[in-house]
Amino acid sequence: MPALFWNAFFLGVLYWISDFGIRHGDRLMVNRAFVGFSLWVLARYFDTFWSLMDRAHFFMAGGLLLLAGGGWLESKRRTLMRNISDRGQS
Repeated sequence: MPALFWNAFFLGVLYWISDFGIRHGDRLMVNRAFVGFSLWVLARYFDTFWSLMDRAHFFMAGGLLLLAGGGWLESKRRTLMRNISDRGQS
């Protein structure tokens, strides 16, 4: 139960940081929130699957998830950065 609380708290803080960055047009804050979220997902992945799967399957699945998740996060980050830039020009 404490792990669930701390995970929810950490995600809430990351959401707050990204929301703050978006509202104030601070690209660095948004980038920091995305880096924090990426590290959190990576840590949860290792915690969950390290002991459950054979090592080869673990790293193959991890590589695929990392590529897919990284591509998705980068596209979302670019969209947010474009929106922040557009808002700053008007």
